[in-house]
Amino acid sequence: MTLQRNEREGVPAFYVGHSTHPVLKWAEANIAGLGSALGLRESVIGLYPSLPTEVREAGRFGALNKLAKTHAWEEFEPTLTNLVLSLSTDTAMNQREVVGFAKLAHDAVRNYHRPAGEDRIAPKGIDLTIDEYSPRLAFAEDFKDPEDWLAAISQVVVVNGTQREGDAKEKARAQNVTAFTSLGRVNLADLEQAYRDTVKLVRPTSEGITLYRDKQSRIDRGIAEISQNFRLGFYFGSNSVREFRDTVDMYLTWYNDMVLGSRVADRSESPTWITGTYLAIHPHPDYNHTMTRTLVDTYLAHKGLPLVNWRGIKRDERSRRAYQEAIDQYIFRGDTKPLADQFQKNKV
Repeated sequence: MTLQRNEREGVPAFYVGHSTHPVLKWAEANIAGLGSALGLRESVIGLYPSLPTEVREAGRFGALNKLAKTHAWEEFEPTLTNLVLSLSTDTAMNQREVVGFAKLAHDAVRNYHRPAGEDRIAPKGIDLTIDEYSPRLAFAEDFKDPEDWLAAISQVVVVNGTQREGDAKEKARAQNVTAFTSLGRVNLADLEQAYRDTVKLVRPTSEGITLYRDKQSRIDRGIAEISQNFRLGFYFGSNSVREFRDTVDMYLTWYNDMVLGSRVADRSESPTWITGTYLAIHPHPDYNHTMTRTLVDTYLAHKGLPLVNWRGIKRDERSRRAYQEAIDQYIFRGDTKPLADQFQKNKV
């Protein structure tokens, strides 16, 4: 069926006034710019109050299957998908909640009911991965209301290569590198200020900034137990804010020696050590990767070497997976080559 657009309201004429499901009513009103959209938005959030907990606890594909089954998203998913597919490619920022939720529901229903089903939304340039969405729901400082799962969706959904959070992280990285390269040494206070600046860029409405985690996670303990990388032995085990802070301070001593040249190191291996070690420490509640990218590019800038094309590394799911596997190879086995190869292949 070919959808006919209602030019006045900006939504397909087929849908106007014909939907009864709360999700579809909200989507239509949002896209049409109607005043009722805000109230309908609250009704959608209230319709699925357990969604944040379900996503956090089930994780990845299990979360999608559970959401589709528990909430019967097949009742509205095909129509919502068609609605989003009818939009112009220049999707307005205030419509990203609708677009992101459509992608989430489309994937959930496709995975649960149609395992081999076609991803109709991805060719439109829309992407939302559950493993990126889930941490947004676990971090209470993300939004004024941490249970506002629609706001979290708008942060991480990718539309035509742009993402609110990703774009803000990239801006933060560039600003941090400029600040760090103007310094002789990057001390703990410099890094902490860069983290504050990063959080404020990514989450301008945040009401507080927590610099360090306050305890180990089960994942931390598991990594420390099975890692065969002897270089990381000193950096595992932090279990309080003070210990994480002290570990980062120790890390910066080695880092500055590499940057300023007083410690001999293979240039191809240094970015690997910088990346793998900081991510193994994982000192912050969030944005550890952004801080790592800052430190790598600062090192490369000081050495007069090409910076890393971070967008290239994360250009698609296959590239992201290869990068993460390279990180794991270093953290778990001490193998520097896969990560060094990633950096070598992705230069600015």
